[in-house]
Amino acid sequence: MKKKAVVSAVLPVVFGALIILSAGAQNAHPSIWPAHEHLIVSDENGTIAILDPVRGRVINKFSHPDWLPSGAGRPIAVDPQGNLWVVDVETKSIFVFDRLSRFLRSFTFEPVSGFKITSLVIGPRGVLFILGGASSGAVDRLYGVDPSTEKILHECDLQSLVGTTIDVGTLTCGPDAEGGSGEHVLYMTTWSTTGPDRILVIDPDDLTLVRTVQDTSGMFTSSLFSIAATPGGSLVVGDFAAGTIWVSDPTQATWNQLIMGTNLPGPFAIFCVDNGFIYAADYDTGNTWIAKIRISTGIVEERFDAGIKVSYLAFRH
Repeated sequence: MKKKAVVSAVLPVVFGALIILSAGAQNAHPSIWPAHEHLIVSDENGTIAILDPVRGRVINKFSHPDWLPSGAGRPIAVDPQGNLWVVDVETKSIFVFDRLSRFLRSFTFEPVSGFKITSLVIGPRGVLFILGGASSGAVDRLYGVDPSTEKILHECDLQSLVGTTIDVGTLTCGPDAEGGSGEHVLYMTTWSTTGPDRILVIDPDDLTLVRTVQDTSGMFTSSLFSIAATPGGSLVVGDFAAGTIWVSDPTQATWNQLIMGTNLPGPFAIFCVDNGFIYAADYDTGNTWIAKIRISTGIVEERFDAGIKVSYLAFRH
């Protein structure tokens, strides 16, 4: 690993099917968009919504005519330039949009027959990391891809790496505070019905395993679903079955329970931002609302309506 990079992470929540561009999307002209951060939501039907997280309002919605109806949501990622990467699962294609939601390009990614993307993230030096699988819905492959040439740089057979079938996996990237180097690494949750849930720490330069993080106290309910990393090196993990968000203390190698299912009784889309907040899909209010949670206290300080059901959530600076 050679140098640090600022990256964004995207976490999945639920799955659904495509709808056409929402009415009123043309009313939010890009020229009036605020210059600060954007919260980006992909819904279960394929609509993308751009939200102003400060004012808590939707400023634009869009879709793409080439997207096909899907039984899964559309994973999204944001690169350092603010471009949005959207996966159309059925066509096995990745679509790229600029900061103003203008279409830039698309390309097909199917390295093996039947491969479907479940998660993606932009990592160090702008490499696109793609997680997915082709065998009976299992997550069994991780790829590092050059986003300019679309060529595969590295490939990892995950089943060989962990020795068990991974049913659900999500991916993020952040500093390796526990490892002591501070270099960016990939973090991946592994939800498995045939083995223990764990978090894999993976070297982004060659996709080799650095170490595993596994709960030995029975704290997790074997349903790790979402993961994000803070700039300080803490990990934030969503436990699907328990409806709980956990935050790690990398200096003490311990985990603290941030919030429980009485507030968010379901899986989460989580993104940690550098101002100390998590944005999470709020299932108490029909999954169209997003909760703004302060990491230091676990208090839900604000809720606002995304206008669409949240399947994937990302933050853009």
